[in-house]
Amino acid sequence: MYLRDHLGYSVSESAGVSAIFPGVGVASVLLAGWLSDRLGLNGRALLMFLGLGATAAALVVLMSVRPGASTSPLAVTLIGVVAFCLLGPYSYLGGAFALDFGGKQASAASSGIIDGIGYLGGVLAGDSVARVAVAYGWQGVFVSLAAVSAVAAVCAGVLLGLNTRAAHTRAAVAAAAAETTRG
Repeated sequence: MYLRDHLGYSVSESAGVSAIFPGVGVASVLLAGWLSDRLGLNGRALLMFLGLGATAAALVVLMSVRPGASTSPLAVTLIGVVAFCLLGPYSYLGGAFALDFGGKQASAASSGIIDGIGYLGGVLAGDSVARVAVAYGWQGVFVSLAAVSAVAAVCAGVLLGLNTRAAHTRAAVAAAAAETTRG
């Protein structure tokens, strides 16, 4: 709808150009997984924080794109940036984060809860985005999505802080235990 109504693409052009979102998402998921493996447990929270923050920023810029074909390369690029910054961190939720949160005993339940909330969000988003688009235009949609991304980035930042604190505590306990066995 955005590509057709706001930027002036035909229906077939919109379908083709919209493939940028999942196309860029593939690269994002692979890169995020690779980086996460190299950064360790805290890396997932860090990448989620950075990705969601960048998503919010890209959505704010996308909000300012004026209607018409002359701005479409910028809009399509920003859609790609949103996909790249969002889909990598999103891919962690049902897998790696479910294992982190649920542990050995409740990882399947954790994954189910995360996926269930995601589906609920999808159901609510369809109607909500349509209502916001009708009432406030595409700018309202992008502001709303940027706000949700920013709140999620803050939550990821809190998780990052908690993980960092827990890692420092574990390191201090390990150092104290090593000192005790030496002495």
